[in-house]
Amino acid sequence: MSQSQVEMNLPVLCAAWDQSDKFVKIYLTGLDGVQSLPGEAVRPNFAVSSVDIKVEGLKGKNHCFAIKETCEKIVPDKSYIKIKSGTNLISQHS
Repeated sequence: MSQSQVEMNLPVLCAAWDQSDKFVKIYLTGLDGVQSLPGEAVRPNFAVSSVDIKVEGLKGKNHCFAIKETCEKIVPDKSYIKIKSGTNLISQHS
C-alpha cells in the first residue's frame, strides 16, 4: 500500500458543550470542509451511555470523537448530528 493510500486516524481535539435539563449539545470544531463530504462520511453512534462519531475521508484523514461513559443516560433514538461549516453539532437527549 502506498503512502498516499494510507488514511490517518486523528482524534477531534477541539470540542465544547452546552447543556440543559433535557439536552447536551457538543460542538466539534476544526473540521473545515466537513459540510462538503457525502452524508455517509459522518457516522454517529449513540448508545445509552456513550457517543462515538467518525468523520471519514476529510482531506485524506479520518477523524474520531468519543465519550466512552456519559455522566447521564441518553436517548439514542432522539440523538442526532447536524453538520455546519467546519463544525459538527451533536445533540443528545437525556
